[in-house]
Amino acid sequence: MLTRALETWAVKNADAVTVICEGLRNDLVARGIPPGKITVIPNAVDIDQFAVGGKPDAELKMKLGLGSSRVLGFIARSTPTRPRPADRCTADHPQANSRCEGAAGRRRPQDAA
Repeated sequence: MLTRALETWAVKNADAVTVICEGLRNDLVARGIPPGKITVIPNAVDIDQFAVGGKPDAELKMKLGLGSSRVLGFIARSTPTRPRPADRCTADHPQANSRCEGAAGRRRPQDAA
């Protein structure tokens, strides 16, 4: 919790703060940061950089033990207090298989592939 306290102190003492999503903005407001001090610039993906409808690498999926499941990927810092979006997706779609990258020291065993 020391990290959170230091973060709160730093944000309270900053002239302006930029965050990547409304969730972070709401968290800071809940900590007493004036809303007018916070700017949200959302994470963005240039979808033109990705091919839609590409074919999965069946050999790699077999090597990783994924079989014919659909694979969901999520790259971000994941902590015990912040659930992973892929967890919600796989709960609704049990045939899906999630992989999460980020904060390697905190990976759960099922994320090790």
